[in-house]
Amino acid sequence: MVNFTFSYHPNIELIKNLVEGFIEKPEIDFLRRKIHVDYVEFLEPPKIKRNMKFKTISPIIIKTVKEDKGVLKQWNLNPNDIRFYENMQKNLIREYKEFYGDYDGDEYLKVVPLP
Repeated sequence: MVNFTFSYHPNIELIKNLVEGFIEKPEIDFLRRKIHVDYVEFLEPPKIKRNMKFKTISPIIIKTVKEDKGVLKQWNLNPNDIRFYENMQKNLIREYKEFYGDYDGDEYLKVVPLP
């Protein structure tokens, strides 16, 4: 049995349809095995404030591209590297633009490491 918790997503219809689908058919195929969904929960959207701290459930992987012996390779960035936060911010802005179509500056999003 599996429990699912859905947090806020800007496409509320997508999440609503997923939850309704699990209610109608509480089963998923995973690696050719049927898994019964025992519980589905939808979390209310967070109240967005000017300054916020976020805690993730799973690790955040941020990559960059480096040249190694004349070949471009992907490298994982360490949270001790400031590029980790710069690349995360760029990625969040890119995804925001893809969904909403526009973004008007760094005033609204600045990803920084905690001291």
